[in-house]
Amino acid sequence: MNVRQEKLLDFMAEGAGQLRIPVFQRPYSWGADQCGELWRDVCRAGKGSLQHFAGPLICMPAEGASLYVVDGQQRLITVSLLILALAEHIEASGADGATPGASALRSILLMPSCEGAARPKLTLSAADDAAYSALVLSEPPARDGSARVLDNLGFFRSALSSGEASAEQLWRGLRGLYVLLVELDPADEPQGVFESLNSKGVQLTTADLCRNYLLSALPSREQERLYGEYWEPIEDLFGDDPGSLRLNNAILGWLTVRFRRIRAKGDRQAFAVFKRYMQEEYRGSLEELLGELYSFCAVWAENYRYHAVKAYKSAANWATLGAKTLVSDRPLKPVSEQVKRFYAQYFGINVKW
Repeated sequence: MNVRQEKLLDFMAEGAGQLRIPVFQRPYSWGADQCGELWRDVCRAGKGSLQHFAGPLICMPAEGASLYVVDGQQRLITVSLLILALAEHIEASGADGATPGASALRSILLMPSCEGAARPKLTLSAADDAAYSALVLSEPPARDGSARVLDNLGFFRSALSSGEASAEQLWRGLRGLYVLLVELDPADEPQGVFESLNSKGVQLTTADLCRNYLLSALPSREQERLYGEYWEPIEDLFGDDPGSLRLNNAILGWLTVRFRRIRAKGDRQAFAVFKRYMQEEYRGSLEELLGELYSFCAVWAENYRYHAVKAYKSAANWATLGAKTLVSDRPLKPVSEQVKRFYAQYFGINVKW
């Protein structure tokens, strides 16, 4: 087994062999939510000339010079569709700029001619391959085309036409994608490696992901201070909370109040929405956010213990009132003295907004 960090586009462009999705892999299943998250990650990486980790990619030798993609096909296919949409956009607009040009972009998706005919470098599963191949080779779409492949290419086409990001920015973002490339030897057991990377251990909760996102980039002393002053008290509010289920639910509730433009559909989407809120809308400091989240969780924790608090519908209802927002374009009115007394009496919170 050989494990190394590699730029995703370098991996896709190098070599003459095909990248093949094994028949035992599930069909292409990413939808608009995953495409949107990839789009935002690439745009952010391109805007700041940053690197972005796109996850692990597991490959093993196939016939000839080909490789089987044992894990990572969803990301690989979706990035390929984004590259294809970018190539089409450059062809239509002539906006080469600092990009390598449409023909060079397409060369990443195509392998050299084989017996006089070009073919896509990436071969998808049987259900998706005809549609993908036709798109890459600019041929008429397959009659029984994969809806996911066609819809997701349409998503990226629309995103590019919106002008949200330039071709140059997207190219920088794509160049910033890197993967942890795991190349298996013929003697390795691919299913065992796949299970170890995807199924072993306990998955990170929404609370884990949010905490790591907020604190991981800080110096160690600042991490320890903010964790001790805010995050640890937040966790303590919910007592014995296996899997952080109550805290996860509280974060989802807070997002519903704070990020009204986008709604997380359940706990599994909460972190993606949280990250988007932090990147696109939040304007305060990290300490202000942690302080507000602590205050919100203090009230939310009581909702699990006393139904009377859940049923409280006056001006003190947190979901209606919220803390004074830190987003400049959505100010809320200061609370009344009656509301301040309510929170002080029932929750021990000294409301200052």
